[in-house]
Amino acid sequence: MEEERPTRVRRRWLWRWRSNPLRRPCDRREAWFVLAVWAFALLGGVCTGWAAQTATADSLTASRSAAVPVSAVVTEIPLGGTEGKTTVESYGDRAWAEVRWTGDGTSHTGTAWIDADTTVGASVTVWTDGEGKVIPEPADHGQIQRQAVLLGVLSGLAVAALAVAGGRLVRQGMENRCVARWEAEWALVEPQWRKRMLG
Repeated sequence: MEEERPTRVRRRWLWRWRSNPLRRPCDRREAWFVLAVWAFALLGGVCTGWAAQTATADSLTASRSAAVPVSAVVTEIPLGGTEGKTTVESYGDRAWAEVRWTGDGTSHTGTAWIDADTTVGASVTVWTDGEGKVIPEPADHGQIQRQAVLLGVLSGLAVAALAVAGGRLVRQGMENRCVARWEAEWALVEPQWRKRMLG
């Protein structure tokens, strides 16, 4: 006796939109909803990522443009210093130290984050804002690009993930309503079907 081969089931593309007597209106609505959610996740993620990347790059570039490098002299150890010490108080390879510089014809002082092996009296470069206050060294162009790309990718992924998660919740509700409607219809049909089957 010849052994029967199992029938292969072929997957059909766009099966949700093809004509099918078993497809219910709620199936069609669900299909369009899923398509809309994925389109929004893709386009929303890309647009949000691009906007976040551009805004971050512009903001960091503007901060760098507003920062002014000045030459300053290390004057003293601000915290934890002891008399007679000639090096700044260190925390790893960087340290806080009091510095003094001249700008706009006036003398300024401030606390700057400098290399730990710098001695008191040494000349260092510090960054100041438009008001003459010491600020952290701004990111260089490579760091700006890396930070902007990272923030853009994370923002895009977050928007896409939220869209898919929200779509999943709504789709679950749609499926629950569809099943409840099917059960109500079956409750009406089942007694007639059972009577016909059992005679």
